[in-house]
Order: sequence, then C-alpha cells, then structure tokens
Amino acid sequence: MYMWYINNNGQQYGPMDKSQLIAYGLTPESYVWHSGMAQWQQACNVAELRDVLYPGTSSFEKVPPCPPEFYQPSGKDRIGAGLLAIFLGGLGIHYFYLGKVTAGILTIIITLFTCGIWATVMFIQGIVMLTMTQQQFDDKYVYTDSTMPLF
Repeated sequence: MYMWYINNNGQQYGPMDKSQLIAYGLTPESYVWHSGMAQWQQACNVAELRDVLYPGTSSFEKVPPCPPEFYQPSGKDRIGAGLLAIFLGGLGIHYFYLGKVTAGILTIIITLFTCGIWATVMFIQGIVMLTMTQQQFDDKYVYTDSTMPLF
C-alpha cells in the first residue's frame, strides 16, 4: 500500500492512503505522487487511482479516458516494445526496454524453467501491446508500479 501525496494550488499534502485523496480535492487533473513514481503525474494518468476517481465502476466497465491535454506520453514506443516481445520475449528484452529490470530477469528464469514455453506467453503479450493505444500501453506497462505487468 502506497502513501500518496497531492499537490493542490501549489500546496503539497500527505502522506495519506489513496482513499483520503478525495478529502484533499482529488480530480483527474490533480497532481499526485508516491514513492516509486519517477515524477508527479496527473491523477487521470495513474491507473491505481481509477477506482477512487470513478467510484462505483466495476473492473469491467470503461472509465472515461484522460482528456488528451492531460495525457503525457512516456516516450516508450509501444510498437518497439511489442516487436521486442514478439521476437525476443523469452529473453525479457521488452521489459528491459521499459525499465522493468526485475521483470526481465524473471522472464529469463521462467523461460529457462519452462523450456521456452514462457516465450509463447511473451509472444502473445507482444501482440496485445501492438493492439493497444499508446495511452493504454503507457498506463499498463510504463506508469504502473507492477513489477511484472502482463496483458
């Protein structure tokens, strides 16, 4: 569980758990941060806050996307990552490209222990990456705090 900080009108508040962010005026445009994040981001770009921003939506319902003016591309190319996953996925190269070193090492180990079967899973992941929008890709694979994001 992360301890969150919010920046409203130049004033920083925190640490607090994510359920307390609403009391400090959390909106999709609010800037938030927790340890492990490279920089402050707008809440609409943080996948972990979707349930707080849009309460009552199930995981199967679509939540409104971030307005385009608030989305900040990560600079990591989804097509490049997808192709790396398709052709070199068993070696975890796409994870190294995304800065997920632990996931890259785990992928190598799992591929070895499964005699290469895990490379098929990474091939499928590469196809999934190629079918996403850049924003979906950034939310799922780049901006997430997940050690090893899959599908």
